[in-house]
Amino acid sequence: MYIHGKQNFKKNLIIKKKNILEIFMLQIIMPRKLASFRRILEISEISYADNIEIARVNSWQVVTKKGQFQKDTIAVYFEIDSWIPTKYAPFLKQSTYRDIPGSKLETIKIRGVLSQGLLLPISHFPELENVEVVEDMDLTEILGIQKWESLEENPYLNDENFKNRKAQQFPANIPKTDQERVQNLRKEFEVIKEAEWEITEKLDGSSITIYYEDDNIQGVCSRNLNLNMMNDNNVDKFWKVVLEENLLEKLKNICKENNLSLALQGELVGPKFCSNNYKLSKPEIYIYDIFDIKYQRYYLPHERQEFVKKYEIKHVPILENNRVITTSIDELLIEADGKSALNNESEREGIVFKNIKKSDIRSFKVISNKYL
Repeated sequence: MYIHGKQNFKKNLIIKKKNILEIFMLQIIMPRKLASFRRILEISEISYADNIEIARVNSWQVVTKKGQFQKDTIAVYFEIDSWIPTKYAPFLKQSTYRDIPGSKLETIKIRGVLSQGLLLPISHFPELENVEVVEDMDLTEILGIQKWESLEENPYLNDENFKNRKAQQFPANIPKTDQERVQNLRKEFEVIKEAEWEITEKLDGSSITIYYEDDNIQGVCSRNLNLNMMNDNNVDKFWKVVLEENLLEKLKNICKENNLSLALQGELVGPKFCSNNYKLSKPEIYIYDIFDIKYQRYYLPHERQEFVKKYEIKHVPILENNRVITTSIDELLIEADGKSALNNESEREGIVFKNIKKSDIRSFKVISNKYL
């Protein structure tokens, strides 16, 4: 009887662990595909342009050389914000990023037409000669593509800072902050339209994570790194804002009183952070996610909203709750344009959609092309 009970306990524990893992896999944000195989869905002409045309991949449009690509063929697509090594695109304006010569892909206009990203033929890459071509396959690691970030946005990109122990690896049990762009969700868009969504403003600042776990494990992170509080006898600038807002101490007390292990994730905006687009007089932290470290799941929007209201924690501007999407991806991109709730004289970076229920697609972002 005792053995049978022990076996049932083990079985229940395995099931519980499996369920937690499944929830985590549903909630975790997958790394961004900076380079991938993409099918060209449409080729269209540009008025008064004899040598260029528009190629459409998913919901991105890219200006390409006329006749270089055909509809329904697969090519290698690089997203904006990618750092492209010189060997792949020597024709782009060259500079150096983290000791790698290359170019940053940005949203640009050519002959008045928006172009986002870069398309190149598969034959352009010797590294892909023996790689099976599978639509949407991630090539970021194979081609060594990095996401470009400014030192202002993430001052800890400097390799010397990491070598000198000014920062550590991001905690393995907390997901990094990032959202999929709506342009990459064409195939999933019909499923997206069946759900209800919270809509918040996407703020333009530096990603920050503040966490507290059992046994007094606590810290402050940038997008990619766990930061030391003191560097060269100076308080780290992320830590400084956290301490000024008493946010870690508040989180610590909340967790101890309620037997919780939580990570608050948000945007740090203001002077010295991403050009202070909102003209704030001092840096401020606005939370957009709460991650339960113990149970490896994100709070749902209503749970997060109740939490920040109860504990008087600043939250990113909420634009709408329980939204059902009835528009197209192109119409969402237009909707993303607008003024910021933090300063009505500043353009907002975009909007973020979060599912009000547990789902395979937890969230996505729509970046304003006007802002870009």
